[in-house]
Amino acid sequence: MWFDSANFHGPSLRLAMETVDPGKVMMGSDYPYFQDDKYTRAVGYVRDSGLSETLVEAVLSTNAMRFYAS
Repeated sequence: MWFDSANFHGPSLRLAMETVDPGKVMMGSDYPYFQDDKYTRAVGYVRDSGLSETLVEAVLSTNAMRFYAS
């Protein structure tokens, strides 16, 4: 099962990454509901969540690339 990160709450994202396989969490935008400032906020909060740089990269890029390659 895959999960998205669209919640804007760093502690919730960190808990999700501790609870499920962090390789199964990817950036979520909830498009078309998140547009403009909300869309960039959906990315920015992942960067500011307190996750390691490796996990931030996984959520924002690496995990989606693996998902679409499979």
